[in-house]
Amino acid sequence: HRLWLMNTLGFLVFLEFTIIVPTIVQYSNQVASGDKAGWVIGWANGGFGLCQVLSTAVVGFVAKRIGSKATFVACNLISLAGNTLYACASPGALNGWWWILVGRCLAGVGTGNIGLAFSYIATVATSQEDRAKAIGNLRGIASAALAIAPGFAIIFAFVNVRLGSFPIDGYTLPGMFSALLFGLHAVLLATFFVELPDAVQP
Repeated sequence: HRLWLMNTLGFLVFLEFTIIVPTIVQYSNQVASGDKAGWVIGWANGGFGLCQVLSTAVVGFVAKRIGSKATFVACNLISLAGNTLYACASPGALNGWWWILVGRCLAGVGTGNIGLAFSYIATVATSQEDRAKAIGNLRGIASAALAIAPGFAIIFAFVNVRLGSFPIDGYTLPGMFSALLFGLHAVLLATFFVELPDAVQP
């Protein structure tokens, strides 16, 4: 029963990445002009991956200092901020291609907690059989997110409204939707996450 938060985290991490990818090319072309758009796309995707790798290496160290719950919540809030900035990069809001880069890099930092999720699962599931099953479940849920995410992108493509000058469409909705989900998940973590005793911290 402790693992549902980790499973939903895995779902969100892979969902977030996969609903951004189908539209980031067109979004970058809308925000940046000419050859700069290709540069933005490359750096945004590369920056996400690099920041996730670096964050994964650091998150375990941070969790030892401030606890797993605080680390999970902080990473989710960083993901929320990154996806919000990504959505707000559009014309009618912040209107700057650099916000795409900053947003994706922050999102990468935030999703670095997926490694901590695997460590937590391995610690809670004490027997080898339970551990293999729990990690398999997380991987299966992550794969489900990869399969489901394009469906969200298709639905978002049919939305085209404005909130004042801010466009709510297939380019901004992936970031807004991801930010909302990470925010809700941060509340769930803060409320229901069970911190392990110091002696068995992942």
